[in-house]
Amino acid sequence: MNNKNGNLIIKIVFGIILVFSLYLIISGLTEKEEVQDNPTNEVLETGLNVSPTSIKLEVGGEQEVNVSIIPENATYKNINYEVGNSNIISFDNGVVKGISPGSTIIKVTTEKQKITRIINVTVVANNVPVTEIKPNESSIELYVGDTKKIEYSVVPDHATNKKVSLSTKNKEVAAFNQDGMLVGVSAGTTNVILKNGDVSAKISVTVKNKDIDISSITLTPKTVELKVGKIKDIKVTYNPSNATNKNVTWTSSDKKIATVDNGNIKAISPGSATITATTPNGKTDTVTVTVKEEKKDNKIHFIKQSIKTADASDAILIESAGHFAMVDTGMQTKEDNQFVYNYLKNVGVKELDFILITHNHDDHVGGAVYLINSDIKVKKFIIKTYIGRDSKSSSGKKNYNAIIDALKKKNIPVTYVDKTYTDGKGFTFYDMDFKLYNTQQVMNQKGYSGGNENNNSVMELITVNGKKIFLTGDSYSGGIMDNISKTIGKVDVMKMPHHGYGTCSMNKERANRLNPSYLIVTNAKINACRQNFNSNIPTYYTKASKKNAIIVDLTNGIKIID
Repeated sequence: MNNKNGNLIIKIVFGIILVFSLYLIISGLTEKEEVQDNPTNEVLETGLNVSPTSIKLEVGGEQEVNVSIIPENATYKNINYEVGNSNIISFDNGVVKGISPGSTIIKVTTEKQKITRIINVTVVANNVPVTEIKPNESSIELYVGDTKKIEYSVVPDHATNKKVSLSTKNKEVAAFNQDGMLVGVSAGTTNVILKNGDVSAKISVTVKNKDIDISSITLTPKTVELKVGKIKDIKVTYNPSNATNKNVTWTSSDKKIATVDNGNIKAISPGSATITATTPNGKTDTVTVTVKEEKKDNKIHFIKQSIKTADASDAILIESAGHFAMVDTGMQTKEDNQFVYNYLKNVGVKELDFILITHNHDDHVGGAVYLINSDIKVKKFIIKTYIGRDSKSSSGKKNYNAIIDALKKKNIPVTYVDKTYTDGKGFTFYDMDFKLYNTQQVMNQKGYSGGNENNNSVMELITVNGKKIFLTGDSYSGGIMDNISKTIGKVDVMKMPHHGYGTCSMNKERANRLNPSYLIVTNAKINACRQNFNSNIPTYYTKASKKNAIIVDLTNGIKIID
């Protein structure tokens, strides 16, 4: 081979190598993904399939993303996911979840060749409609020229569009200004309409003409003195008298001493307080209140009876801490009934907590029906069951039936002593403790041998402030009184049994055993039973009294008012 031919062959081989090299270079430049050198037998990633590449979600919505490597037999199968803004979305186990409105991306990258795809994600707010508009007020009052902000809330609170439009039905009465405030235009009525889409609500509006302002007020009286529990009404005088807004606000400087409600002052506890009245435009006046402790009187009133007859009778008013009750009700005559009623009214009795009847004779039970049917409320009636086997000629059964009938008509409860109490048992009446004696029936179906209903008398031992008062009814049984006197011992005040007659169940032994400090006789001055007692014991007689009653005041010690 000559040199010329050899050089040609070399040139041809070199050209072939050059062309092949250029082919390889051009082929590498046309690939979309960058493929790294593969000096081993690894199968490298050549691409990524991602679906979808664009996602739109509502807050809380989810979307699955499908990702696969090309080729399927690639050696490296790990894929990296990178969320652009984790406040907008989350991505877990191939699922995208919307968290809050906004836009972001998910970057998907292969492990070896770093081939990358981008998923664009947009999250929008949920469309939660308003279901109800709730105005803070259902009605509004305005004066002409006044303004009012309309306040409301919507349901549900997380509604997408909470905007509410405001308008009025009659703009000549009220309208909204450019600041969104409701303005009173002229006197009249209209409605504010609140609207969100198809949901609406309304507020009724009343517009009034401007007030005539109060220039001053005067309260009368200026000073008040009250007992605990009492009430006093305060009068307000307005200047000018034709002022339009007279809604006064009342306050007390010390509610523990006195409260006030619409001008009514109530005394609560001892002390002083200032009551202030304030007008809507700030004008004030005051009243000084002094509260004193209510005296808790405890008294027994032995009411004078038998106005037109020589007979003796019992009508005893019991008073404790402002409450009243009675033991027996006096004679049955019209004059006596009216006398007892008038006495109770003059004392201030509006209701009787109870009436207790000692026994069913006219001179003790005669006024019962009259009081039951009067305007004095009787809350309870206490009496023994009446058997009617009385050796004394009387109208007992007739009276008893009349009382029971009157009680039924007035729906007044009855407590039967013989079915409720045993001797020495009783009840509390405010500051007073009542113990009842001779509670069981002395009478029987055959009558009481040698006696009558007098010996069936219920007797009361009243204890108040350490003092003992013994009310004996008309019992003249020595045996009954002997047992009771041994049980109760010395007393401070005693009503003489059976109006002081000789048949009074008292001998000197029983009198000494009871040894009262004071004696009350519901009769004229008679000495038959009195002679059994110590002559030094002060004794008071109802029919001899110049007053309408003998009052035993037990509030502080013992004081006899005759």
